[in-house]
Amino acid sequence: MPGGFQGGGSGRSGSDPVLARILSTIELNKLYPYAARRAGLSGRVLVRFLIDEKGAPVEVELLRSSGVPILDEEAVATIRRGSYPRFGGPLPVWIRFELKERS
Repeated sequence: MPGGFQGGGSGRSGSDPVLARILSTIELNKLYPYAARRAGLSGRVLVRFLIDEKGAPVEVELLRSSGVPILDEEAVATIRRGSYPRFGGPLPVWIRFELKERS
């Protein structure tokens, strides 16, 4: 579930604790739409956003669609649900929706 930057579980947070917190917040706020899971749909969505002085996401923009509208909509909603630490400049993140195999 959880590339540049990849949100929703993996990414280049490296040793930057602020970026790591942002990516963690995205993962915590991500909901895999039930209809998409049930239909076996998966995909990656590239979203870019800014964080205002109060930690709210602003200028949330879909940069690359997954090709699945419900996943694209949920990726944008995931970003909007979060409250983030300050980060300079626009932040592009990949949000992945992947089905996990059951063991």
